[in-house]
This record gives sequence, structure tokens and C-alpha cells, in this order.
Amino acid sequence: MELYYRSTDHLTYDGIALDTSGNPQANTNISLRLSILANSPTGSVKYTEDHSLLTDSNAKYNCDIGNGNVISGSLDTIDWGLDSTFLKVEIDINNGSSYTWVCTTQLVSVPYSLFVNKNRFRGALLKRTSAYTTQSNIPYYAELDHVEYESPGIWDLQQPTRLTVPNYAKYVRLNGNAWFLGQTGADRIVGLWKNGSVSDVRVITNQLGSGNYNRLLINSPVLKVDPGDYFELYIYQNSGTTIDVIDVWFSLEVVN
Repeated sequence: MELYYRSTDHLTYDGIALDTSGNPQANTNISLRLSILANSPTGSVKYTEDHSLLTDSNAKYNCDIGNGNVISGSLDTIDWGLDSTFLKVEIDINNGSSYTWVCTTQLVSVPYSLFVNKNRFRGALLKRTSAYTTQSNIPYYAELDHVEYESPGIWDLQQPTRLTVPNYAKYVRLNGNAWFLGQTGADRIVGLWKNGSVSDVRVITNQLGSGNYNRLLINSPVLKVDPGDYFELYIYQNSGTTIDVIDVWFSLEVVN
């Protein structure tokens, strides 16, 4: 068997059709079933397709993975950066559906276009659905409870304050929002904590907006990160009393 890229958009599989005795099947119509497995040669099936092919005079055949008849799954939903992936190949030399296993091999690389998946955003946007009453001089780490969208591996319900850098990311951008309600001239702060420590990315105001509201929106520059780094959105005020905060959301965008 052989795997190679016909272009940046395709992963092509080449093989030789043999019967159970090892005899080449030249100029023969065959059926091929290809499956993408996650994490191990016996892992869960993420995608399966089949092809009806004609071998050449040397019993060779080839096909583009992604251009077959889809049986289950979608290539667009496979996170090539998060999971190890394996290709399972099965063949029926009688062009039917009684398949015989040929091989299972790890895909150590894939075309760049499949990895970045240009049609799919990589990142997460989380919100808090209820208002939060902040105590004076006590930092609040926004507990997020509603997923607008999320690529795998970024948010965990068991750690609701954190957005975690997935293992395929090197650079990210973060954004956050909080809307303070109140009538005092206290400092109001929205900022980022990275790995449990304060970062230099924050927004501070002590001016009252229209209707005594202050909406603070934080936009980070592109940050260089390591897989497993995590960020939290912290909210703080020092009014000497309580202030309600609404419309809290936090997002992470994978840049590269």
C-alpha cells in the first residue's frame, strides 16, 4: 500500500488487489472500504467510505480519500490535530460487500488543508447565562455554563472557569466581556489570568457610562502559548458594596 498527496486537498491511497492466495487481480472490478480510526488500530471509527474501482494491468488501483461513497461520519468533523488517526483498508475482489481486511496503518501526516479545515473555525465561545453579584475587593473568575460553539479540548464542565489551549495550537487570541451595573465611581476591572496567575492583559475603568452602566470588553493580542495552558476571565470591583454583572462571555480563537 502507499499513501501520498495528489494535491494539498487530497489524501490518495494506492494498492495492489490480491486474492486470498496472493494472486494479483489485474483488470478486475473491486470494492474498497476505507475507515479512519481514532487513537489506535482498533480505535473508534470516525469515518468510513467505500469505492468501486477497476485495477490496471498490474492489479494496481488508487483512490482519493474523501471522494468515495460515505457510509458513516464526516471528514470535516475529524480533529486531525487532537487525535492520532489510523487508516483501515478492506477489500472485496468480487466488487461486492464481503470485505477482507488488508491493513491498518497510522496516518503520521495529512494535507495541510485537512488539518486547518479552512471551512471550520477553531476555538470556543462560552457564556454565563445568569447575572453575578460581585463583592467589593474580591476577584471573580467567570464560571461559564453555556457553549455557543467549541472545538474539542478547550472547555470542560468540571472546570467551568477555564479555556484550555488544545494540543494543536501554538498561538491564540482571547476576548471577554462583562457589563457592570451600578452607580458608584469604583474601579471596575476585567482581565485575563493565565495558568492561575494574573497577566498583563486587562481593562480598567472608573468612569460611569450612560445609565450608570460600564461594559468592559477585553481583546488580547495574539499570544504564544503551549498546549495545556489555560486562561480565565477575572472580574473585580472596589466600590465598597456589591455590583451586579451581566452579559459575561469569554472566547478563545486558535490563530495557528
